[in-house]
Amino acid sequence: MIHALGSINVDIVTRVDHLPGPGETVSGSDYRLIPGGKGANQVVAAARAGGDVRFAGAVGQDAFADIALSLLEQSGADLGAVARVDAPTGIALIPVAASGENSIVVAPGANAHVAASQLDLSAAGEGDILMIQNEVPEAEIGKALALARDAGLTVVHNAAPAKALDPAIYDLVNVLIVNETEGQQVAAQLGLETGAPDAVAAALSRRLGAAIVMTLGPEGALLAQNGALTPFPAPTITPVDTTGAGDAFVGALCATLSSGAGLEEAIRTGIIGGSLACLTEGAQTSSPTAGQIAAQRAAG
Repeated sequence: MIHALGSINVDIVTRVDHLPGPGETVSGSDYRLIPGGKGANQVVAAARAGGDVRFAGAVGQDAFADIALSLLEQSGADLGAVARVDAPTGIALIPVAASGENSIVVAPGANAHVAASQLDLSAAGEGDILMIQNEVPEAEIGKALALARDAGLTVVHNAAPAKALDPAIYDLVNVLIVNETEGQQVAAQLGLETGAPDAVAAALSRRLGAAIVMTLGPEGALLAQNGALTPFPAPTITPVDTTGAGDAFVGALCATLSSGAGLEEAIRTGIIGGSLACLTEGAQTSSPTAGQIAAQRAAG
């Protein structure tokens, strides 16, 4: 079982020739309203990849709430702990360039009201996982990690989006997932030297005694355990939209871990999930199913 605490948004997505620079206005295509939020994206990805997921989050009581929950409901995840609060449903504004790259501005809304107390870990079993990211209040992240460790869960923390957290939070993590930028920021917060990705990942693993999974975009991912490094290549693709690729990676990785597989196998599955997500627009809409992941792995 995967227990998840995280954000729920509506992504407002438009295509542009290039991402705007400071003070620049660019014209976009017609916009689309797509269910999003890092927490929700990862839950949908995990459920589609075969995971059994219980999700705690929050939406408003506005029209965006139904849009935000639509693909979560279709995914089969347990949404019994999703609260309706007196705040607007969170949104993310996402321009996507012709190259497939994007930039994201998040207005948290109801996500600021997500609480660790929404998690029900009373029936947590051996092999259960807490899947969590940084789009909920910092205090609640710390509380959720403490609850999970006390209940014997494996804590998988995706330190995204990058932001300053109490360094003590990282001592509660079993598997820390970061991209290169996030890895540098966590290292700086912990007083470690920053530099090349492999050096940062190794230093983090030694300092935290945790497994560090650093995603490297088209280069794949890197696993650091006790300072030892293992690279994992990614398949060559032509991306359509990279939105949600990292979330698809996290969800597929957690689904694989929760099935009883080892971390290296979970990383390989996560890379396939993230790569496939780049071939379709949107975040949740692009998350591949377990069948699609298996077919891609079989194809080599």
